Amino acid sequence: MADQRQNGEDSLSSDKRNKRRMLTAALLLTILGALFVSLGNWQLNRADERRQIAQSIEQGRQSAPIRLGSNVDTTQLKPWQSADVSGTWDPQWSVLLDNRNLDGKPGYWLATPLRLDQTQAILVLRGWVARPIGQFNPFPAIEQSLDPVTLSGEVAMRVPRLYEIADTQTLVFDSTAKVASNRTSSTIDLNQLPQLQNVSVDQLSNATGIQFLPIVLLQTNPTDGEHLVRQWPTPSIDADTNMGYAMQWFSFAAIAFGAMGVLLWRAWRHAKISQ
Repeated sequence: MADQRQNGEDSLSSDKRNKRRMLTAALLLTILGALFVSLGNWQLNRADERRQIAQSIEQGRQSAPIRLGSNVDTTQLKPWQSADVSGTWDPQWSVLLDNRNLDGKPGYWLATPLRLDQTQAILVLRGWVARPIGQFNPFPAIEQSLDPVTLSGEVAMRVPRLYEIADTQTLVFDSTAKVASNRTSSTIDLNQLPQLQNVSVDQLSNATGIQFLPIVLLQTNPTDGEHLVRQWPTPSIDADTNMGYAMQWFSFAAIAFGAMGVLLWRAWRHAKISQ
């Protein structure tokens, strides 16, 4: 009798342990399924964001070209809208933006103010230049006219930023740096320019005392600076990739919820048989 009672208690204890295991596994599968659904929804949101970016780029590039000036209404401008502007280079306040790769090659973007009048300017991203490698690839000398120039480009609402772990770097200009000039042009020594990963027009305005338009021009026409490459990156707009990832996450969620359903059915069936 004692052996039968012991065997019965062991069987009951084993049933409880199995039931507990199945319920724990079902709970974990529920959590995984909810996580997979959340990740799938996140990918759908990313796809929507990329569609909106693509629409913004298309709307900007299909908008009528605009003439920029000190009196332009910047609130009416659109990102990627074609624009022309005339002014005079102010190369002494140029900045090199670091970690701007082109076709896998490390380099910089050169940003220089273009004076619209005595008090106001627009920041122009003039182009890309390769990072020097020892003595074999020195910085080229960048030359610009002293006379007024007319530039063509595309409007950006701000300087494209890179992710930065540290706080914003302080912008300091070297007071001893010189811009070599002759009668018709000036030349920038890129080695003397401040190098930052990111810069804003407000930051540049505070450092120089110049009032900047709250936009940036991505220069596209080769007026000067023959060593500069003008291939500006566009944000990723491949929404189909995000849709594919979303379907994968939803498939994983379906598998998890299906397995959870099987476990719960087995637990219910086992409990019913035990009765």
